[in-house]
Amino acid sequence: MEIKTDRLQITCCTPETLKAAAFAHELGGVLGCGVPSSWGQSILHQHVHQFIEQMEAGEIPEGYGPWFCVLRDRRPVLVGSVGCFPTEDGKSAMLGYETLPEFEGQGFGTESAQAMLGWLFGHEELKRVSAETFPDHGASIRILQKLGFAQVGPGKEEGSLRFEAVRR
Repeated sequence: MEIKTDRLQITCCTPETLKAAAFAHELGGVLGCGVPSSWGQSILHQHVHQFIEQMEAGEIPEGYGPWFCVLRDRRPVLVGSVGCFPTEDGKSAMLGYETLPEFEGQGFGTESAQAMLGWLFGHEELKRVSAETFPDHGASIRILQKLGFAQVGPGKEEGSLRFEAVRR
């Protein structure tokens, strides 16, 4: 499953692609792109085994979970990841996104989060999408605000903020 934007190819992860994600050269081969060395410090890379287990156990519905974000260019390169996880009732989902450090400030986080938000709201039963960040993550807060999210209170993690977007 893929989503294409003006600049990105956003590819849904499978257990197989996540297994390749443990090694940059293998991931690059599977995705057909370069993988920066900063990939090893990414949030998705740190949780890859957890996502594999959840997918193989059927805990993450098809299409949900992490997605890879690749810049569609003459020399394609992994620029980050985006992901979504449904709530138990299926009426809302949690959105997350990450841009690798060397690609920050170029709009990839906004572009990937906007594409994922569109995909999520394409599901008729989904009524709201939540995201959490910290007060000192100004870029993340600006992305959420650009996409129409409103701050609704504290997040689950100590000191975090919760934002929500509602289907219009």
